[in-house]
Amino acid sequence: MDPVSALGVASGVVGIISLGISVCDGLLGYYGSCKNARADSARLYKSMERLVTTFRDLERTIQKPIFKHTGFADVANHITACRQGVDTLQSELERISATSKDQHKFWTKARARALYPFKEKTILNLAGIVDKLVMYLGLAVDTLHLEIGAESLQLISDINAATKTNDISQDQQLTEQRRLKIAQWLSPPDPFSNHNAAMDKRRRDTGRWLIDSAQLLEWRESEDSLLWLHGFAGCGKTILTSTAIENTRDHCKSRSDFAIAFFYFDFNDVAKQKVYEMLCSLICQLYSQTAIDIPGLESLYERCSRTHKPAVQDLLGVLRESISNFNDTFIILDALDESTDREVLLSILEKMSRWGLKQLHILVTSRREPDIEQILDPLVTNSICIQNKLVDADIELYIRDRLKKDAKLSRWSRPVRADIEATLMKGARGMFRWVVCQLDALRKCLSLRMLREALKTLPETLDETYVRILRSIDNMHRAGALRILQVLSHSACPMTLQEVAETLAIDLSGSPKFDPDLRLREARALLDICCGMHSEQRDSSSEEELANSLPSSSVTGNKRKRRALHDSVDCAEATNTAEVRFAHYSVKEFLVSERLRNGPMSCYYIREVESHTVLAQCCLALLSNALYYSSRHGLNKTVLELIQNHGACAKGPWTNCTTIPGGTALHAAVNGGFIDVVVSLLDAGADVDAAHEDRGPAICDAIRQRHFAIVELLLARGSDVNFHHENCGSLLDQAVMIENRRIIELLLSWGAKVDVSIFEGTGEISLEILQLLVSHLEKVNDLERFQKMGVALFRAGQYKDTENMQWLLENGSDIKASGVWSHETVLQVATCPKYADKIRLLLSDIEAKGMFEPSFQAAPRSAP
Repeated sequence: MDPVSALGVASGVVGIISLGISVCDGLLGYYGSCKNARADSARLYKSMERLVTTFRDLERTIQKPIFKHTGFADVANHITACRQGVDTLQSELERISATSKDQHKFWTKARARALYPFKEKTILNLAGIVDKLVMYLGLAVDTLHLEIGAESLQLISDINAATKTNDISQDQQLTEQRRLKIAQWLSPPDPFSNHNAAMDKRRRDTGRWLIDSAQLLEWRESEDSLLWLHGFAGCGKTILTSTAIENTRDHCKSRSDFAIAFFYFDFNDVAKQKVYEMLCSLICQLYSQTAIDIPGLESLYERCSRTHKPAVQDLLGVLRESISNFNDTFIILDALDESTDREVLLSILEKMSRWGLKQLHILVTSRREPDIEQILDPLVTNSICIQNKLVDADIELYIRDRLKKDAKLSRWSRPVRADIEATLMKGARGMFRWVVCQLDALRKCLSLRMLREALKTLPETLDETYVRILRSIDNMHRAGALRILQVLSHSACPMTLQEVAETLAIDLSGSPKFDPDLRLREARALLDICCGMHSEQRDSSSEEELANSLPSSSVTGNKRKRRALHDSVDCAEATNTAEVRFAHYSVKEFLVSERLRNGPMSCYYIREVESHTVLAQCCLALLSNALYYSSRHGLNKTVLELIQNHGACAKGPWTNCTTIPGGTALHAAVNGGFIDVVVSLLDAGADVDAAHEDRGPAICDAIRQRHFAIVELLLARGSDVNFHHENCGSLLDQAVMIENRRIIELLLSWGAKVDVSIFEGTGEISLEILQLLVSHLEKVNDLERFQKMGVALFRAGQYKDTENMQWLLENGSDIKASGVWSHETVLQVATCPKYADKIRLLLSDIEAKGMFEPSFQAAPRSAP
């Protein structure tokens, strides 16, 4: 692109951004008076606020003289793609402006609702447009090599979404690519997911007292400052942290030489409990806010990127160097007490304080634990105890907002709502979490009397609240509730709603097994089992995205993949990717505490070893289930992936668990006739002789399904040719039963023994197969051969098979032979009135040949 063209494109980008700001400001002006009318309008208003903030950040960035970036063309394309959406928003603004000309200039609250200009369809359309605009701007951010979320756009000062020149040297391009690789190498967890979640819970003006406090101002303006916000569990520290972060971000926007980095320690996410991940996140955030290279980081990347992860001390050195690139650096850390590396974390904070960097300002929050207090007390320049009357003001804002907007709570009259507010404020004592739990409980009250009784008997403490929640769990759900609490308390990463629901479908009464009958009809039902102890956090994934991942096709492989998905995970439930977490850190802290262990609801006490055991058993059972259904549908590639990449070891007992419906994975592959899957399972160590309690080993299924090649393969891999099952008999019995001469010959060639039971229990068989079996009796002594042929004759008599009887008699069978399990003779079972004439003709013919003397003295049987 030549410089003139580049300038033209840049001008177009600036125009789109300017128009976007103007339109969004206009819509917010009209929309602000109506934003509280409905929940969906409030959400749209908040999204539009973020959109206009993003546009303004882009506008400031483009105007900077140091603006430069190698990916201008791609970034410009993404911003240009926003033009249509901005035009649509402009049309909507013009429509509302025309409508409002005839309305009063100032609306009362009631009139604002009555003349509400945004109908439901309009809201949905606008929400879709705003979402698309956010998506395109997110793509622009991705092009700028930032992978820490769309919200991180506000932290960028020197990387821009448009450029005034395309004259960038090759060296600069290589530098940008290298910076991208370093950021990817650090690959820290995203702190914005926690920040956005906290912001969503925050009410307007929450934490205003903190923003206006002298302590926060002193922390921001003083050199080398450390501020500690402390309070008990449930007092709202994380919400206040998000308030402090937003306020500090606004402060940093005014100066390009200011920077902010933050991290939320999270008991729900193992990746956000480690000091190593915290350091990587802080470095990456600061690295994205400067165009200046960090030699220490470059050197560390060169030394460690191909061999091992850097040491914590090396990262700490890089962090110090990163901080030195700014005139002021603000670092905010939430919930120190939720870190599993607390001793290392406190040591690092101590070292950072001793650096003596004038531009460093650290803010931390935690409970006032003895070990934290011991380290921080000598270091802090100031501290704030969150347990004070100012916090009560925030709690009061929260209660009023819930009573106003909650569909079930807002139905009560104004005096009743006032009673609720007064009662909760009296018992709150600075505990946000306590108030949340009480409001959740009051939502269930169906009558005024029930509500007043609930207000009279509110629990006094958070512990009593949790005991009451546990006591309210129905007896029939107690086992399931314990399972849910166990997996949530010790899972290595956040679990989705569907994943938690699947653990309830694992039967742990014996050998772990997946039981579809235990699966909940709806995964969301688990939220009602122990309501109040956990919460749901939605993800952006959708059912449509899942459908797109399984393209519609007539190809057999895709059909099998779809069937496997439907069999192993219900499609409607699989689309539900909302995460389930403990509602608060105090929940987990209570469940593992001695207070619960020694209390009235000790049955819910969580032991770490038991929880890990349950998780391991559930994982193994689900792996076995996935392996089974993949084998059943012939998905060999998936089978190999499960074995090689996900630890589904075919040698383990879970793979060969005979209590899974349908047998083992090997049974499933054999039944389907998928010889490639059978080979993969056998190569991975599957037990060829693992027997299902009702159907025997996999080779029995292969025989019944007439899969000759698989029978041959299993015999070659060591399957016992003379295996005998209590219910099914021998392999030869089963082959004779289906009258498959080819498989019979294969079994005989591998040394299958022709046992007397084969004549007693196989039922009616053809003369051809009878002759084949008798021919293999020649290898035994004459007496045994004679006895077995007699049993065959008896069986032929039972089925009135004159052809077989004639051949057996002509070949030496004894007409007086009886069955193995009966003392009746051939004549007794064969000479009933219905068949008498036919049998007499046969015996007369045999007598004429002089083979025996007939005897009809035995009483004939009655006709069946």
